[in-house]
Amino acid sequence: MKQSLIVTVVALVCLSGGAARAQTATDLECTGCVGATDIAAQAVTSGKIANGTILNADIASGAVTSDKIRNGTIARADLATALRDSIDGAIADISFARISASGNAVAGAQCPSGRVAIAASCECSDGGGSRNLGVLFGCVVTSTGAAAGYYDEALNYNPQLPAPLANVRAICIGAESVDGTPWSSTTRGIAANAATAEAAATRDAELACWMKEQQSAFDEVLARFRNQRATFDARVR
Repeated sequence: MKQSLIVTVVALVCLSGGAARAQTATDLECTGCVGATDIAAQAVTSGKIANGTILNADIASGAVTSDKIRNGTIARADLATALRDSIDGAIADISFARISASGNAVAGAQCPSGRVAIAASCECSDGGGSRNLGVLFGCVVTSTGAAAGYYDEALNYNPQLPAPLANVRAICIGAESVDGTPWSSTTRGIAANAATAEAAATRDAELACWMKEQQSAFDEVLARFRNQRATFDARVR
């Protein structure tokens, strides 16, 4: 009877000792072998991930779900460089500027630097009867702004009154990236400033050339409108 009791006690001691010696694996290296059930909910935090090391091949398809990631713990540094660049360059804010201008018969409103004109509105005013009525002959949008031009209305034309007042408003769009980088106007519209010094230099040279062309186009529109107006005045006289 005593021998049986001793064997039982020894067996219990051995079992409890085996359970106490359970260890956590420290040399687990595999590709695509971690499944969704292998990770406790809310277990993975930013501090457990080496910065920039998570690759597609390291995770089994469909393994990582939202409930496996502790809320608010994924930091920017945990993401691969290419992904960080994509996020940082994304538009965080789009804003519009409304630039207005007025002038005798012809007026031009120019967008601030870094913005692109996308629309315009044109109207003329007779100043409550103190000016001639106007007839619109041009309302043009260029990348850098907008221009408007008017003739005097012939039926009620009064040579003693000044030309109608031309009013034009340009709607100019601008944007800013997630990392605070302002977007600038380009040949394609607006785009984030280039990241590398070499790319930035190439882009700046292209932008300077393009902006010069756009400014010339804007100036040409104003000159054409003024010439049209001058021709009208000459005919009236």
